Amino acid sequence: MDIIGIITGLLPYAIAAFVLVILAAGAILLVYYIYRKRGGARTIRKSQFLSFFLLLGWFVVVMGITTFSRGANYAGWFNFRLFSGYVNAWNNWSLSEAQLIVFNMLMFMPLGFLLYLLTKKLRRFWPVLFVSSAVTVSIELFQMLTRRGIFELDDILHNTLGSIAGYFIIAAVLSCAEKRKLLFRPVLRALAIPLAFVLLFSGATIVYHAQELGNMPIVPAVPQNMKGVVVESTVEFPGAADPVPLYHNDHIRNMDYMKQMAALLEDTFALRREAGIRIDGSNRQIAYRDEREEQYNYTFSMTDGSWSLSRDGYSNRTLSPQEREEQTAFFERWLGENGLLPDDAVFTMQDGDTLRWDAPVQDEGVPADYMSGQIMVTPSSDADVPSSLWYFIAGNKFVRTTPVRSPAQAYEAILAGQFNLYNDLAPGDTVEIAAYELRYVYDTKGYYRPAYYFVGTVNGEPWSCEISATA
Repeated sequence: MDIIGIITGLLPYAIAAFVLVILAAGAILLVYYIYRKRGGARTIRKSQFLSFFLLLGWFVVVMGITTFSRGANYAGWFNFRLFSGYVNAWNNWSLSEAQLIVFNMLMFMPLGFLLYLLTKKLRRFWPVLFVSSAVTVSIELFQMLTRRGIFELDDILHNTLGSIAGYFIIAAVLSCAEKRKLLFRPVLRALAIPLAFVLLFSGATIVYHAQELGNMPIVPAVPQNMKGVVVESTVEFPGAADPVPLYHNDHIRNMDYMKQMAALLEDTFALRREAGIRIDGSNRQIAYRDEREEQYNYTFSMTDGSWSLSRDGYSNRTLSPQEREEQTAFFERWLGENGLLPDDAVFTMQDGDTLRWDAPVQDEGVPADYMSGQIMVTPSSDADVPSSLWYFIAGNKFVRTTPVRSPAQAYEAILAGQFNLYNDLAPGDTVEIAAYELRYVYDTKGYYRPAYYFVGTVNGEPWSCEISATA
C-alpha cells in the first residue's frame, strides 16, 4: 500500500476520532468546570488535557485500522514465530511487506510521545515500556478474540518499538530545548531505533543485489507444524534428478518496461493520467480518463510482468462480423508494430466479444528461448479505447542448465512442513500426496526456476503445494 492508500484508509477513522474527541472533550471539560466551581482543589494542566484527548483520538484511529476495518474472518489465528514478517518480506522481496513493518512502528510512535506528556510518572523508560506492551498485547488479543485479526508477536514487537522510539524522540527534543543545546545521550537514544532499521534494510539490500538469483516467494515464512500430522503417499520419489534449464524474464519488476507500456497506451488511445503510480501489493497502478471522461485503470504485475488496461463499469456485447474484422486487423497491426505479438501467435474469438492471441505452445524444460501466454482484447462498443486489454505474454530467455534437488528431497521438505498453506495444519490432519511434477515459477529477480508441484488432499479436500527445486 502506498501513502495515498494509507491516507485513504486513515481518513474515515480520523474523522470518527475527531468527532469523538470533540464530544469527549466537551463533556470532560464541563465536569471539570463544575468540579472546580464546587471547590475542587486538584488542577489539571492544559498539556495533560491535550495529551489525553490526543491519546483517545489515536486509540480510535488505531483500533479502526487494525481491527474494525476487517471482517470477522480469522478463527483464533496466531503467529508466535518472531521475525516471520522479515522472512516473508525477504522471500518476496516485497516493498509492501517492508512498509508494513515500518508502518506498524510509525503507527505507535504517537503513543510514546503522548504518554511522556500525559504525566511525570510516565517519563521513565520502564513504565512507558510496560504501558506500550500492555496496549499492543490488548489490541492483539482483541483482534484474535473478535476474529478480526491474527495475534502476532511481530506486531507486538514493532508496535512496542514504535512507542519506545516516540518516547525517546520527545524526551530528546524536550531535554535539548530545556538545556538549549544538543545533548549526546538523549539524541543517541532517539536515533538508535531508526538507525538500527536503516542498517537492517540497507544490509538486506546489499546482500540481495549481491546474489545472482532472486528469492523464492513459494518458500514459507513460517513452516507448517507437522507434529501429529499424517502424510501418506503411494507415489515413488526418485533419489536423483537430471539438471534442467534455467530461464529469465526481463519484464519482471522492470519499472522501465512498466512505464514504456503505460506511455504506449497513453499515446495510442489519448489517455490522460489522473495521478501518479500507485502501489497495490505486488501491483503498480495508474488511473486514466479518456476524451469522454470514462475512467480506466492500468495495472502492472511486478511478479510476472503482465499488464492490463480495463474500463470501469463496462458491459460486453457480441461483435458483428464487420466489427470483428476491423478490430482484429487494428489490434494485430498495433501489437505487431510495437513488438508485442509473438511470431505464429494463434488467433481465436472468445465468447463472441473478445479477441484472443495465444503464443505457440512450447514445452518448458527445453534449453532455448521461448514465449508463452496470451493476449485478450475486448473492444468497446462506444469508444476508441478497448473495454479491456490483458497482456499475459511471458518471454523466457534461456540462461543455462542448473542442478535440481531430487523428488525425494522435495518430499522430505513436505515432511518438514516447508510449504505454504492458507489454513495451517493441525494434529490429526491427514495429507495425501497423489502425484507430482516439475514446473517453473518466477523468483523475485525474474528468473524462471524449477519447482516441484505436489497435488493431493488434506482431510479429503483438494490440496497442492510448490517446493523449490533449487537451492
